[in-house]
Amino acid sequence: MSVREHVMDSLRRGEYEGLASQAAQEPGVLRALLGRLWETDQVLRAGAARTLGVLASQQPEKAGELVRRFLWALNDESGTNGAAVVPALEAMAQAAPDVVGPFAGALVAHLDDDGMRAGLLQVLATLQATAPAWIEPHAGDVARWEQQLGNGLPPGGEEVTQ
Repeated sequence: MSVREHVMDSLRRGEYEGLASQAAQEPGVLRALLGRLWETDQVLRAGAARTLGVLASQQPEKAGELVRRFLWALNDESGTNGAAVVPALEAMAQAAPDVVGPFAGALVAHLDDDGMRAGLLQVLATLQATAPAWIEPHAGDVARWEQQLGNGLPPGGEEVTQ
């Protein structure tokens, strides 16, 4: 069985904790896991995001590196569909808010992207619910988006299902 097949099989079986531990130790497993964020299969995509949340709680330093990579993916210059990483950011914010929290300003800066706005607002709502101190410096910008959208931040902290 290839590494990719192993990762997909583990995701289908819901073995998130074990897979996160493997991804922290084995670069090939991490690469295969990250690739599943762009998977067409919803179960694999959501499982990959959830596993990265577990990884963030187990290995905050490694997860911080991933958050930086994900932020690059959000930029148009990256040539990547950044929307695929947003559910992973949400899962990481839920499991380890102090990993994602320092990047709240960068997340707020991407709220002008219509395709990612709803997901990014969910990440920010999760941070607001789990570690509000990270959102406070950006409260004015978030309030501006709340006013424009007319409905405020969504409730945060729900399990990732995208």
